[in-house]
Amino acid sequence: MRSAEFKSLSPSDKKPIPIYATSCVMRVLGKQHLLFNFSQWGEIEKQTRAYQESVRNLKEKTEAHSKAVDDLKVAEKELSLATDKTTKSIAQSKVDTAQVEVKKTASEMNNAIADKDDKQANLTDSTSKAVHGLNNFSSALQTMSNGTLKGFADGLANLIKSIGGKRWCRRTYWCYWW
Repeated sequence: MRSAEFKSLSPSDKKPIPIYATSCVMRVLGKQHLLFNFSQWGEIEKQTRAYQESVRNLKEKTEAHSKAVDDLKVAEKELSLATDKTTKSIAQSKVDTAQVEVKKTASEMNNAIADKDDKQANLTDSTSKAVHGLNNFSSALQTMSNGTLKGFADGLANLIKSIGGKRWCRRTYWCYWW
């Protein structure tokens, strides 16, 4: 379909065509249809900050858990040194409170570890995609400089495709209005 034909359609007929075309492109090309993944760098910045924050959070949770364990040891020592009924009951209540705090901080620390691992995996995936994009960029530059006119044209086409953010299309119906 040509641009003029598409523009002459009624609004209700126009809507499904781009949606259908986009879904077809995404099925064929996947989410990484941009050759060099230039957009990935902004995502890496966000994910790096999220990862750094999750590491800070894990450090705080680990320190809180260590303090809770130390408090439990002190409370258990007080219980072992208690001689009369009153001091034993007070020391036992401190031990019970410290045990609850240790369990709570252990759970928070485990959640922080899982969060950090998840953020690290996301960052690693994004970095891998960016490296793949840089490799593709390098490949396009090598294609451009291989000494042939066709190589230069193909490399330039790959650069234009990636920078423009659109897939190069030849003789397909959606190219005319995409």
